[in-house]
Amino acid sequence: MSVIDSLKTTAYTAFFNIGKRLQSADKPMKSDVEGVHPPKTGNPKYNESFYFNFFNNKKDDIGCFTWIGKLPNQKAINGKHLFFVGREEGLVKFDYDGYPEHTNKFQCRDTYYEVIEPFKKIHIVSKGKALRLTKPSEVSDLESIYREKIFGLKNPYEVSASDLENLYREFEKNNEEIFVPIEMNCIFTASSPAHNSKNHYARGLAKQVVENGFGISDLKNLRKIAAEHYEQAGSYKGTLKIGSRTIEIDAIGHRDHSWGVRDWHAPEKWTWLSVEFGDGVGLNLCRIVIGRVDMFLGYIIREGRNFPLKEYMLDTEFELDGMTQKKLHFRIEDVGGFRMNVTGRVFNVFHLTFKEDEKHTIINEGLTEYSWEGKKSFGISEYLHRLS
Repeated sequence: MSVIDSLKTTAYTAFFNIGKRLQSADKPMKSDVEGVHPPKTGNPKYNESFYFNFFNNKKDDIGCFTWIGKLPNQKAINGKHLFFVGREEGLVKFDYDGYPEHTNKFQCRDTYYEVIEPFKKIHIVSKGKALRLTKPSEVSDLESIYREKIFGLKNPYEVSASDLENLYREFEKNNEEIFVPIEMNCIFTASSPAHNSKNHYARGLAKQVVENGFGISDLKNLRKIAAEHYEQAGSYKGTLKIGSRTIEIDAIGHRDHSWGVRDWHAPEKWTWLSVEFGDGVGLNLCRIVIGRVDMFLGYIIREGRNFPLKEYMLDTEFELDGMTQKKLHFRIEDVGGFRMNVTGRVFNVFHLTFKEDEKHTIINEGLTEYSWEGKKSFGISEYLHRLS
């Protein structure tokens, strides 16, 4: 690093540290943050969401991704729920509803998340009919297929509340074998503190700014993908019914809560990896490419704390399409000097597609078996690609 770059890095480090202090990013978060936040902008892309994932490591045939997003400026709310059944099969359920009055409960039709104790326990319930897929990875646009089966050619966001209810009532009478009744009821219990995404390693971020040639003004683009965001590791206990089969949930996983403008087409790429290895050790690694910005963020969970990452290296092997993740290898080091060398094999991928105004983005959600120092654990790998 040249003398000039070294001086720039020092200056940026001071700037980012001041920002962290002003935002109390390294302090415990207040309990009311777990509630719903009234939007501070009229932007129609404003979105507030809760997200959970879990994986039964003792019985590795079941994993889950469940998400509810509130769009107050569009007066709409939706949900996306993916169930990994074994290493190839899957179930998917999408929910659509009108926006309720301001409430702290996240609910969309028969799925809801209720905070029992902030940052400690959350109740998760989801019911309905899910689309059965023998190989989700072979289906390029899951939501379009699901919508067509329920709504025909109608857009669920453009029909009246009463018409939407009628469409759902007719759908509930649908006896096609490709739809399976599901019912999930479980409790998320936190195993680590919530990690504020603004609590990054200031010098590491400064080095990326200098080495990759983008400026502080470029970082404003990150506000297009949720300005506020925190994450947390935990365990899940409960039951999942799929048709006549009842599965005991005894799993570990991850959750997050974000709010702000969420433009799915703003980033060119992002990668988000999370896995818990048990015994209080887990990790989160994220890469974001948006405008001139190309940066890594993340943290390691250990000793009951979250340690921001200091160093990172990620290699990904893709399928022949160049977008679907197949194998991963990454090395990370946190600010305390703890290093992890991790590999991942991806077995089951759901493709989520976002299309609007001639823009096309795909997010690939993959059931991934991670390996670290002889330990294996299932987690998720998420890769976004903007196609147009």
